[in-house]
Amino acid sequence: MNSSQEILFSPFKLGPVTLRNRAIRAAAFEGMCPGNMSSDDLLNYHRSVAEGGIGMTTVAYAAVDQSGLSFPHQLWLKNEAIPDLKKLTDAVHKAGAACSIQIGHCGNMTKRSLTGTRPMAPSSRINLYGPTFPRTMDKADIQRVVKAFGKAIYLARMVAIGRALIKDPDFINKLRQQKSFRSQCDICNYCIAVMYTKMATCIQNEENPDPRIKKMLE
Repeated sequence: MNSSQEILFSPFKLGPVTLRNRAIRAAAFEGMCPGNMSSDDLLNYHRSVAEGGIGMTTVAYAAVDQSGLSFPHQLWLKNEAIPDLKKLTDAVHKAGAACSIQIGHCGNMTKRSLTGTRPMAPSSRINLYGPTFPRTMDKADIQRVVKAFGKAIYLARMVAIGRALIKDPDFINKLRQQKSFRSQCDICNYCIAVMYTKMATCIQNEENPDPRIKKMLE
């Protein structure tokens, strides 16, 4: 093991938390939260990453408020979500890793069907991806969203190698044991398309992928 690898696998103190190594699973959207709540799939995925040797894994794309939701399978960090998220973090901790969470408000990426109201953003610029036609946030909107972030941070006291670990969650252990220096992931990027249809998964591992995604592989 060379000096760079020794540094990678050495403990690292991040604020009050000591990570067992310096490898961190970045916040790559999992799409495993039907009804905007955590699920067994989300727990099992992050547990597998933790068992794979990561220092810290990150639960991704959690909305701080209903007005910040983009997808029906996106996490909403609210009081009702905490019991299941606590189970997730307990499983990650038991496997020896730390757990963090990415929080946000999707602004002009939000969907009226999920938020129950017209999307709002810092400006009323049209989001062509949606498409959505947001309204400009006023001072009350800004204050409300700021408070939502504060509450989410309080709730998140439950206590970047994102795409590679979707296909190869044991990569960190393989790297440490010098069994492999390259993840099985070939960075095809098809998992990025999948996360907008159902969940982050490696299409190349699926026997019956979504027809829309299957066309991309032909």
